[in-house]
Amino acid sequence: MNDRVLRQTERLRDGNPITESAYLIARLRSGTLTTDKVSLMAYCGDEAARVINGPLPWEANVNPALNHWSLRDWTYHLWDRSRCWPGEVLLRASVAAAEAVWQAGEETCDCYGYHDGQVWDPHPNSHHDGTDGSASDAQRAAISAIRSWLACPCEDHKQAWFSAIPAEDTEFGGVFTKPWLPIPNDSPRTLKMRVLAAVYQSDEDTVRTAIQTDLVRWCLGG
Repeated sequence: MNDRVLRQTERLRDGNPITESAYLIARLRSGTLTTDKVSLMAYCGDEAARVINGPLPWEANVNPALNHWSLRDWTYHLWDRSRCWPGEVLLRASVAAAEAVWQAGEETCDCYGYHDGQVWDPHPNSHHDGTDGSASDAQRAAISAIRSWLACPCEDHKQAWFSAIPAEDTEFGGVFTKPWLPIPNDSPRTLKMRVLAAVYQSDEDTVRTAIQTDLVRWCLGG
């Protein structure tokens, strides 16, 4: 019965929050989706999940102004709402943020500092003439290695991930040129700061959308 309903609701999906929520409910009943993931989807702005979950309790007091501090608060609550997957959700968010920076073709300079959970304001990067091709390729390789580890978190993939990170990003305590790229064994606090580092390189709306889209896709099994 559940399988038949699931197939039927899947055929009826048309992007409307009502039909999409019917599909999510069918997946919940069939055991192919959890309530925790529906809750995470709702937090990420998925309208169908919000039909099921209702409005978030603190939304009435959210400042509509988009800035990196509001994303900091959003990321803080993201950690609070992802206890079922310790570290994984924040890592996925950090990777999505790094990918948004790479896709935007942004680069920064050595005057950007990051150490012990603190991000220091960089100088404006408008003086850069564009993205260096080798640097862009290195970022793409690092992001690909991280996603490979997420798909198969074995030691070999972990070593491949570490090897793919540009050398300057593996020197703890120094000045990084790409502080938004996560490295193995990053703490939750560090991952949250890497998201903010990505905002400095791009903009909050772009980074937030990238994170939300990526996490919703993951919740649905994509």
